[in-house]
Amino acid sequence: MAIVLLSIFTIFLIISVLYALEERFGKIQKNAKDQQSFYEKGVMAYQSGNTERAERFFTEHIKTHYNHSDSYKYLLKIYEDAGKQESLLHICQTILELGEKNLSGVDLDKVRRSFADISYEKKSYEDALYHYLILMAKAPNNEVKKKTAFLYASQNHFEKALNYYKEVVKDSPSDYEAKTAMIPCLIGESKLDEAVNLLEELKSNDMSSNREIYMLAKIKQKQGFKDESHQYFLEFLENSKWSKRNSCKDAASSLMKDFYELKLPLSSDQLIFWIKVFRGCGLVYSESPKRAIEFFWQLGFLEYFKDLEKLDFEASRAEWMKVFNLDSEYKNVAVLIDNLSVANEMNNDQMIAEYLEQRMDHARLLGESKELQPRSYYHVPPIDVAAIERAMASPLFSSFTSMFKGNSTSLEDLLSLPEHMFELRISQTLRKMGLTVNETISHHNHNKMSSFKALNESNNDVLCCAYQDSRTIGEVELRNVKVLMKKLKVSNSLVISLGNFSSEAIDMAKRESIRSISGAELRSSGYFS
Repeated sequence: MAIVLLSIFTIFLIISVLYALEERFGKIQKNAKDQQSFYEKGVMAYQSGNTERAERFFTEHIKTHYNHSDSYKYLLKIYEDAGKQESLLHICQTILELGEKNLSGVDLDKVRRSFADISYEKKSYEDALYHYLILMAKAPNNEVKKKTAFLYASQNHFEKALNYYKEVVKDSPSDYEAKTAMIPCLIGESKLDEAVNLLEELKSNDMSSNREIYMLAKIKQKQGFKDESHQYFLEFLENSKWSKRNSCKDAASSLMKDFYELKLPLSSDQLIFWIKVFRGCGLVYSESPKRAIEFFWQLGFLEYFKDLEKLDFEASRAEWMKVFNLDSEYKNVAVLIDNLSVANEMNNDQMIAEYLEQRMDHARLLGESKELQPRSYYHVPPIDVAAIERAMASPLFSSFTSMFKGNSTSLEDLLSLPEHMFELRISQTLRKMGLTVNETISHHNHNKMSSFKALNESNNDVLCCAYQDSRTIGEVELRNVKVLMKKLKVSNSLVISLGNFSSEAIDMAKRESIRSISGAELRSSGYFS
């Protein structure tokens, strides 16, 4: 009898185990089928033109099928067409992390180029340079060379930048952009003659801009060719219509610096030139009465010296009357006006002495002109070029993890992600923890919480909840997790917070066997590397 009962019990146990295994296998099959249907639904939605719905299905699909190349291709296309730069950046990051071993048929060089370009636009210049350099080693082209050269030049690595620009020009002699970009590099390398020759060439180009004329003026001034620099400065200012922008003010200051070094008397040509300059400078600084009055005072003397031979001082009188109307006591202007009536009887030397004694120093008038600094042509903050190059030299250079900041997903990155991308990143993180996500239970709610159902290595269900928030998680949130566990009939749970847990929440998690991971733990875990 006992043998019979034992046999019956054994058979019952076997049947129970088989039933449990069948149930588990069926659940896995169902989950797999459900997940596969996400891809098929995504394709159908995409083909029907509903890209937002397609995006959601493909994102859901790769949470469990992380190496499904076609889903990534669709997502890339959707984000590119919609101009969703943030989402495109993060999906590119995911693809690059997975790499060739996990994905087939995805053009990684194209993905890397997209990632680098978006990083550049977002001013993540270290990321951009790192990936441009990888492209330079694997798939160089002129556009990548120019971007790489620009970033090198922005950090005063002018020689390296020049080498890249020269390669571009050699391949494409008509590339005006590359030639123009070479100028600050040549200046930075003190190759001023080369810079002048190239600027003269560019000046005759249909695409040339006023910027080339300004740089020619500055270089000529630096070389000591003052007459040439004066003509270029004047041409630049006239082309700029004597605007009030900073480059025009610097050009005016540069001219004034040389003017105050001139010895009197001036030739007729010099007087005509400087009268034109002073009138223009009055327009550049028209918003400054203190400067304007000095310009009028100066113009009065220039007109006086110009008309000295014919003794017709109406032009001079007109300028000094402007001064008088602004300030009747400015530099004895009333006396100067009176003296014009008897100018033919005056000693010209005395007039010159009066002029030299009273004229304002150019530095007080306009400030010092700027030195020719190539760095000023770039608006890129300092980046750690050396660290990037060390990363390139590493055997692991092609991996996304590197020796410099910015290449791994930070908590700050996670906080700013769109909801669906946050869910994707969390599902990938769970996989690194040894969990297999097979279902998204809920998307973001008002508590910024996403929840997933996953299987651990023992094939037990685990409820995974992630808060996209830097706040402190307390008992209330954990009670909600317990309610959801009961509803789903799950005995294991994991709660991730980008912030912290209160002491009460930590105690409750221990009592209820809930695993909790804080932002601080995430930082040191390596899950996002």
